[in-house]
Amino acid sequence: HRKPAKFAHRALRKSVRAEERARQCAVLWFGEIMKRKLATRKQTPLDYLKQRILEPIGVEVGDWVHDASGNPHIPNGAHLTARNWAKYGQWLLQGGEWNGKQIVRKNLLDELVKPSKANPGHGLALWLNQPGGQGAVGVAGQKSEPGDTAGWIYRGGHSDLFAALGAGKCRMYVIPSLKMVVVRQADNKSDRFDDNTFLSLLLTGQSPDRSYSRTSPSASCRVPLSRSLRSTRREAFRRR
Repeated sequence: HRKPAKFAHRALRKSVRAEERARQCAVLWFGEIMKRKLATRKQTPLDYLKQRILEPIGVEVGDWVHDASGNPHIPNGAHLTARNWAKYGQWLLQGGEWNGKQIVRKNLLDELVKPSKANPGHGLALWLNQPGGQGAVGVAGQKSEPGDTAGWIYRGGHSDLFAALGAGKCRMYVIPSLKMVVVRQADNKSDRFDDNTFLSLLLTGQSPDRSYSRTSPSASCRVPLSRSLRSTRREAFRRR
């Protein structure tokens, strides 16, 4: 017989995976609907996206991944420089407003950061730093408990933080309470990058508490700001 706690955990993992797959499929279906509707205008979904959002806020896309049939990967296909990605994050931070013009209604963008029932750590295509949320299924470090002060992305607080987690551990963090946008770019899935450590170094100048010794579970590794944050600062884009 399976233990009830273990069985419940497996059931939760399946539920989270199913919802995340459904959300991604929904974006793909939406892309196909847009493709058919825009055909009469002789536009593609990417043409519409550029015209409606990206060009008005000055974001330039270097490339966009397409499938074998020529369809763009709507959920995850964009190649952006750090500055362009940060500009897009700034637009989200400003609730869809740019240079005094409301590009997209704020109440529509608010839907992106509403926690889902199966995983409070995920909204609509954005990851959330909400208590009780989790990231990749099966990764123990990417999980938080409902009673925590924040989520697994940054355990030190700022539960309003939301993020886009790209390939190769590229990251875009938006922290509304700090009016901050941070972009981290890389192209290595095997590096030792950790979201919580990166954000702790950036926001506090110190490494988060970690257990490096079996005899001292509360031991922490504190790294001087001048040394540890030298490269981290280069990856941050802040606009007041």
